[in-house]
Amino acid sequence: MFSRKREAVSLMSLSFLLLTLVAWTSIETAAKSKRFSLETAGNCLNNKTSPHLYIVTPTYSRLEQEPELVRLGQTLQQVEDMTWIVVEDARTVSHRLKKFLRRFETMNIIVLAARMPAEFRSAEAAPKGVAGRNKALSWILSRGVAQRGGVLY
Repeated sequence: MFSRKREAVSLMSLSFLLLTLVAWTSIETAAKSKRFSLETAGNCLNNKTSPHLYIVTPTYSRLEQEPELVRLGQTLQQVEDMTWIVVEDARTVSHRLKKFLRRFETMNIIVLAARMPAEFRSAEAAPKGVAGRNKALSWILSRGVAQRGGVLY
């Protein structure tokens, strides 16, 4: 029980950190250009000088999956110029996850599947989300995104 609460708090903290990073980057850019004011600070999130964000979320099927993804998805809906890459720990993406993510139709969402290698599944300290992050990285690199630039989180 304690572990689930800790994971939920970590996920919310991560979301807050991401939004703070985006806002701070935009405010810092405005401050460097010597045109900083309170009005500028308020409009920084609409600034098109921010790089494209690629947010990778490894996940697996469990009871808490939907509520956690709802919180994260609603937070990420506030970010412009962003691609959310959701990678499920399975052979194929579950119908349930696809159906659930349709709620966020205004967002650019990529859904992938990457199963944890068999040798790690029974390990006591199994690496969590590594296969999913690697799959997302290969997806990003195969699309030539590295040449266009952006921030991977």
